[in-house]
Amino acid sequence: MRDIKKWISIRFISKMLLLPFLIVSSGVFSFLLISAYFFERDGGLQYLQKIKGYEDNRRWQAAWVFSLQKSKDPKIVDELINLLSKNKDEKIQMFAALALGKMQNKKASPFLIKALFSKKRELKICSILALGNLKEKRAQSCLINLSKERDEGIKKVSAWALEMIKR
Repeated sequence: MRDIKKWISIRFISKMLLLPFLIVSSGVFSFLLISAYFFERDGGLQYLQKIKGYEDNRRWQAAWVFSLQKSKDPKIVDELINLLSKNKDEKIQMFAALALGKMQNKKASPFLIKALFSKKRELKICSILALGNLKEKRAQSCLINLSKERDEGIKKVSAWALEMIKR
């Protein structure tokens, strides 16, 4: 009888402790394996170096990935402002404007406002979006003027940005 109780208690312990432990362990291992596979190892400054160093196609792709990040690093903000104001590649400027808007750093506002006067339509739209995300009140008069343009896309985005600023 004692052997049966001993066997039952070992079986009970294995069911109640060991099996759940193995299930949780395999889940954690799977999570770590998947996150290690998909984790992006490049940080903000590495992406900025890629943007500066790659040929045209890969530069704007790196800029796009970078614009999806939210970084608060002041060095990155300065580098993005530099890319927005001095880089001749429109796609790089566009993604720099988007990234600056996501970073919520008002230091970028004067440069984004200046980009509103660009002849490049897509850069204007990205700058309008960024200023709307920043809720930059200093841009209101420019955005009101842009909302009167013929271009429907610029009108709509300007109206959205003005609404964001009012909130």
